Amino acid sequence: PEIERAGLTTEAIEGLVSLAGLAAFGTLVGAATTRARREVARYEALVAVRRAVAGAASLDAALGRLRAALAR
Repeated sequence: PEIERAGLTTEAIEGLVSLAGLAAFGTLVGAATTRARREVARYEALVAVRRAVAGAASLDAALGRLRAALAR
């Protein structure tokens, strides 16, 4: 390897910094993707609850529809 032969040259340091930067960027993008997926799932659950309860004539009917929606 070049680092063992020549030591830490400017090019080697730039390569290591680039590698670390890409690893950090990948971690941040992965975390943001996970957070976005969780938010989408939360929003979809909320929409399903609102649709199940909307237009129900009684509380019993609303609860029945809500149970059915949450069981999916």
